[in-house]
Amino acid sequence: MLRPRRSSAPQPFGTSGSHPSAFLPSLPFNPSEPQPPVAPTRLSGIYVFPVEDQAFVQIFPSALGGYGLYACRPFAEGDIIIQENPLVAVPCSVELEVQGLEGVEQVESAVRSLGYAELETFWSFGQAPFYGPCPTTAGVFKTNFLDLLPDEEPGRSGMFRFASRLNHSCESNVSWSYFEDSDTLFSVATRDIGVAEELLVNYFPGTSTSKGLEKEEYLLRYYGFRCGCSECTEDQ
Repeated sequence: MLRPRRSSAPQPFGTSGSHPSAFLPSLPFNPSEPQPPVAPTRLSGIYVFPVEDQAFVQIFPSALGGYGLYACRPFAEGDIIIQENPLVAVPCSVELEVQGLEGVEQVESAVRSLGYAELETFWSFGQAPFYGPCPTTAGVFKTNFLDLLPDEEPGRSGMFRFASRLNHSCESNVSWSYFEDSDTLFSVATRDIGVAEELLVNYFPGTSTSKGLEKEEYLLRYYGFRCGCSECTEDQ
């Protein structure tokens, strides 16, 4: 499960440090072309850029496997790249293990209530091989959800249109912050991000993985990929 930082008010974020140049494939758009003019707003000292027209982010196949989210314009450290409510959410924590039934019925009920466009978005997400060869509602949700209130009971779990597309890297350039009052997740740049650079988040910021698994085993089992950062690739 992915765990965002929980906060009570938006605030600037610190840098994650140096980051090597990522492998960036050719994108199916021309970032040098003028983007639709969208005026940023100001929120507690941070510029907020609307993404309703997807002017600033692009979903595209990732060099890490599957799909990822790429920047269509530069972002400075502290910029809020995405501000969104869950596509699907359930008022409990969801067990990753396939045999764990907690929350599964609520997930299936929540997905059944989606409209056609939301359902199309939900089923566009991948499912880790751990959950079986054929996509299921529970498998897709478990592969892509965020544990929004990990320290509370019964908790809250959500899957997001954009944030759930972010791949993991130990050398991330994005962090998450969740605001319970508005049920809103912010994806914030933790360093300067260039055009056509993949947006990456650390699934385990300052914590060990759950289930007592090593990081690589955990990523492979529950997400179906390996970390592509320089430290992890040197160890492979």
